[in-house]
Amino acid sequence: MTRRRIRSLCLILLAAVQFFPAACAREKAVILSPYRELMLGQEMPLEQSFARESGITGGVCIIEDESVFNPALLQASAGAIFNITDRRTIFSLNAFTRQKIASLTKLMTAYLTLKYADLNSTVVLGNEVIINDPDAWLCGFKPGDEVRIRDLLAAALVYSGNDAANALGVAVSGSLSAFTELMNKEALELGATGSSFENPNGLDRPAQYSTVYDIYLIFNACLTFPEFRQLIALPQLTLSYKTASGETVSKQFSSGNAYLNKTASAPSGIRVVGGKTGHTNQAGYCLAMLSTDSRGNEYISIVLGTKTKQQVYAQTNLLYEMVLEQDELSEP
Repeated sequence: MTRRRIRSLCLILLAAVQFFPAACAREKAVILSPYRELMLGQEMPLEQSFARESGITGGVCIIEDESVFNPALLQASAGAIFNITDRRTIFSLNAFTRQKIASLTKLMTAYLTLKYADLNSTVVLGNEVIINDPDAWLCGFKPGDEVRIRDLLAAALVYSGNDAANALGVAVSGSLSAFTELMNKEALELGATGSSFENPNGLDRPAQYSTVYDIYLIFNACLTFPEFRQLIALPQLTLSYKTASGETVSKQFSSGNAYLNKTASAPSGIRVVGGKTGHTNQAGYCLAMLSTDSRGNEYISIVLGTKTKQQVYAQTNLLYEMVLEQDELSEP
C-alpha cells in the first residue's frame, strides 16, 4: 500500500471521527487532565482520543493521541498542524514532548508585549541589550538608544533580534527576571503547562523549553492581536531610532523566513501568511507558521528539531500536503 493511500485512509477515519458525540462536550479545564495523563504515560479512553482529535472544545484544538498518522511521515523531533478555523488537529507527533524551541520563545515575548505594553511608547534601552552568547542574533541596539516598543516588537518577530526581545522584556516588566516570571505565569494561564522560560529571546538555558502543543496555544493567543498578524507577514522592515548621542539611525532588517523571502515555497493550494523561525545548536531548526487553504481555513503548523534549514521547510510542506489531501477527500 502506498504512503498516499495510507494517509488517505487515515484521513477518512479522521473525517468520520468528527461526528463522534464526545467531540463537543468538554470544558477547557478538563483538557488539561488528559494532557497530564499523557505526560505520565497512562493509556487514555478511546472516546477521549476521538474527542481530542476531532473536538471543538474550549475554543482550541486538542490532542489525545501522540500521532494521527505514521510518525515516519515527519522527519523531525516533533511537529503538528492544526486547523484553527474548525478547531481540529490534523496531525501531531510528540506534541507533548518537552524540548528546546530556540526563537519560537519570542512568540511568548510578543504575546506579553501585545497584552501589556503601549506599542507607541518609546523606551531607553539599558544593559539588557548587551548579549555575548555566541548563538545570539542581534539587531545592534546599544544602551541609551531610544526605540519605540512597536519597532522592538517588529525587530524581534521579523529579524528575530535577541537584543530586541530582551528590551521588550524590560519594557514590559522592568527587569528580565520579572519578565521571565510573567512568562511562566501567563503560560500556565494559557494552558501551556509543558513550558518553562528563563529568558525572552530563546537562547538555550537549562530550564528553557516548551512543547509543540504549548507553542500552538501561545501562537493562537498571539493571533487575537491584529498587530501580530501584520508583523509576522513582513518580509523586511525599516526602523528609525535615536542613539544615546541624539543621532537618528535608520536600519533595514530582512526576515529569515524562507517562505517570506521566496527561497522556499508552499504547495499549490496553500497560502503562507507568516510565522516565526528559530535555531540554536541544541534546538535545531524550528518553524511555526500561519497559513490558509483555498477555502479560507487557517492553519498553525509547527515543526521542531530538524537538522537543516532546508529540512524544516520540507517537513512543513509535508504537513501542508496532509491538509491538501484532507481537502480532496472532503470534496463532493
